[in-house]
Amino acid sequence: MLAFKLSWDPNMGFYDKIDKLNTMIADARRIVFFTGAGISTGSGIPDFRSANGLYSQANARDPEYYLSAECLESEPELFFEYIQKNMDFRKATPNIAHEKISLLQLTRSVSVITQNIDGLHENANSYAVSAIHGTMNRAYCVDCLAEYDGDYIFDDDGIPLCTECQGIVRPDIVLYGEGLHSTEWDIALQWTRNADLFIVVGSSLQVAPANMLPHYFGRDDKLVIINRDPTPLDFNAELVFHDDIQEVFKNIRIPFAVQKAIDDEVIKDEKAYRTIIESAHGS
Repeated sequence: MLAFKLSWDPNMGFYDKIDKLNTMIADARRIVFFTGAGISTGSGIPDFRSANGLYSQANARDPEYYLSAECLESEPELFFEYIQKNMDFRKATPNIAHEKISLLQLTRSVSVITQNIDGLHENANSYAVSAIHGTMNRAYCVDCLAEYDGDYIFDDDGIPLCTECQGIVRPDIVLYGEGLHSTEWDIALQWTRNADLFIVVGSSLQVAPANMLPHYFGRDDKLVIINRDPTPLDFNAELVFHDDIQEVFKNIRIPFAVQKAIDDEVIKDEKAYRTIIESAHGS
């Protein structure tokens, strides 16, 4: 029987791992955060595949069917009933993980590739986000392609219809049975291949083709996984946390100049952040 050797020490204490993570972040210049549903559970949004996730609920059919192109086309009433019951994220707010990633973007090149459709990275003011599965923040007519705010899906019960042509207005998300948006995927691949640190946050790494991104990154010594449950790449990664994501991000350090400006309420917008960062780096 083959014996696999972990790249990371499973006996390493939490704060020792935090120190190593902070060092890896400080040394990197082009970081990619690859996020899944687990990052948003701290915002009150259930994940999909855990014991208490959406897919564990009692349903008449395979839960993936409700979020499929087949369901939208064949049984739109059922599709929108499920969406309106389970996918209304409008009251959710970004948590400390979203916020820390957004702040890190103000210190170096940090990109976000997310499998999530909740829009919380954008709501946290992250400015380089590739939402490869789309977002519930937008919707469009399947016939005339008129664009709508995501709120339109939830304004009334039932099937939302286009005010221009009476076609069905669907959320701008990738359904089961559909391919990824090519532009978003191309961006994600470019960021991944250019990165010098790849951090997986809250993803089971089970959904293709997104789960191939760490392989495309190709540097196990610069791969970090932060996920409550084990993933297929735990043996490959340089550092693995099976801890609460919020607790990990509470301990990620933000450069002093940025943190002081936040605490002193000196900075209010991105331009001001940039000025602080340029001063701190002497550029």
